[in-house]
Amino acid sequence: MIEMLRDPVSYGLEPDLSDLIVITATVGSEWEDTVRLVEDHIFPLLRRHQVRYIQVARCGPYEADGWEVLADSRDPQHFIPRGRWTLMDELSLNGTVVQAAGGNSCSLKYKGWPLDQWGLAEFPDRPFRKNVGYHAREHKRARTYDGCQHEDNRKARRTICTVEYPLIAQDWDRDIVEARLFTEFGFLWPKPYCTFCVYSVLLFCPACAYGALARSS
Repeated sequence: MIEMLRDPVSYGLEPDLSDLIVITATVGSEWEDTVRLVEDHIFPLLRRHQVRYIQVARCGPYEADGWEVLADSRDPQHFIPRGRWTLMDELSLNGTVVQAAGGNSCSLKYKGWPLDQWGLAEFPDRPFRKNVGYHAREHKRARTYDGCQHEDNRKARRTICTVEYPLIAQDWDRDIVEARLFTEFGFLWPKPYCTFCVYSVLLFCPACAYGALARSS
């Protein structure tokens, strides 16, 4: 996103960024420093360029429960940390935990689905470009997402959208992204994920097989 703001034309955008929309899906369990950093460093950039920023979230565990827009503004001030229903609500209701064996199904359900629903509502009859921030070591996630979008296009019998992965296209992995953010902001930007995510650094005790989650970049 920072590169798009710096040089929009090279990313196929209008010079005034009038065709750029930044949207995030709120899962509901972000680290407090993630919220603070977004408000302190990302929102000022969006305000400066008058970029439209939207926050969406699920309204319940089932698709029939719908989704909601938490914020829609070109002058964002506050990151809304949760909607009316979160992934933790579902885990608590079911008495379970996130399973690594399920792949990134939680991401598809709590991020991909509300993002896709917003796109369908905003662009009901014309295709759009979707840029997803998977980095160069996340080809598997990109293939999974491509498959989901291909199936949605097939069911709709039209191209709802095309999906692009600018970091993968530029061969930018996490290390390069971190270095770019350090150059921009002057500090190491911590990786954003749910506080209980099993895909963070997992340290196992071989004697008891219990795991302890440790935050890393």
